Amino acid sequence: MTKMRRKKRRRARGFMPEAQREVDNRLLALPGRKVPMSWWMIYLKVPTHGGQVNLDMEDHRDEDFVKPKGTFKAFTGEGQKLGSTAPQVLNTSSPAQQAENEAKASSSISIDESQPTTNIQIRLADGGRLVQKFNHSHRISDIRLFIVDARPAMAATSFVLMTTFPNKELADENQTLKEANLLNAVIVQRLT
Repeated sequence: MTKMRRKKRRRARGFMPEAQREVDNRLLALPGRKVPMSWWMIYLKVPTHGGQVNLDMEDHRDEDFVKPKGTFKAFTGEGQKLGSTAPQVLNTSSPAQQAENEAKASSSISIDESQPTTNIQIRLADGGRLVQKFNHSHRISDIRLFIVDARPAMAATSFVLMTTFPNKELADENQTLKEANLLNAVIVQRLT
């Protein structure tokens, strides 16, 4: 303890009730005086007239520490995709049917190998992902048709196509991919 605390305690001892002096003596008699400083601070802040200090201590030094087991609670809530207020489209087709639809949609896109090509990644609102090769001269409307062919359930759903960064809606679907600066880009489908 610092000299100032000792002086404070000496001054306070003269005004302590007998019960408090007894608690003080018990604390000082602890082996090694290993009382946390926070206890001393609380003890010194207790008013000496009419204040009461209750201290219950148990010796557990010879016991091994056993960490209390916390109860595991898995996430039980309901998730919502950020930026989408519309409910997700339920995919009713089987994985085999979905793969067949994607292959059919991919073959419906005619690619001129003599012209420059680009790969476009499309992140769908249902959590899926499509990657397709297009010519620079293809239009944004061709991407929309590709999505509807790959996921026929989307034909009856209203959606917009957006860029990822900066977030921009692709409103003019008559633009070519090169004009819209979508070469090797990622496009996000957002339900409206």
